[in-house]
Amino acid sequence: MPRPITLKIDVSKIDKSHLYKGAKGTYLDVAIWPNKEGAGQYGDTHYAVQQVSKDKREAGVRGPIIGNATVPFEGMTQTEPPAKATKPTDPDLDVAPDDLPF
Repeated sequence: MPRPITLKIDVSKIDKSHLYKGAKGTYLDVAIWPNKEGAGQYGDTHYAVQQVSKDKREAGVRGPIIGNATVPFEGMTQTEPPAKATKPTDPDLDVAPDDLPF
């Protein structure tokens, strides 16, 4: 049986000015991001950030970190940075030829 994704939110950190009314209630947008250093002390693999409106994001406003999450799926616990593209090297070009006619 698969294990659930668990999320712990410190509700005292929620910025209530970013809550919004919808047709069926009041909503809070949350984004879950992987921890850069891997799992934390308590096994948390991700952190939760309160989202702000597009206008505020474009103005440089960032939502507060409001909690953390544990994602138990293999391959979902840490995202790998993309591999850097490397140029193919030609071993003959690494050393200057000493038999040039000029």
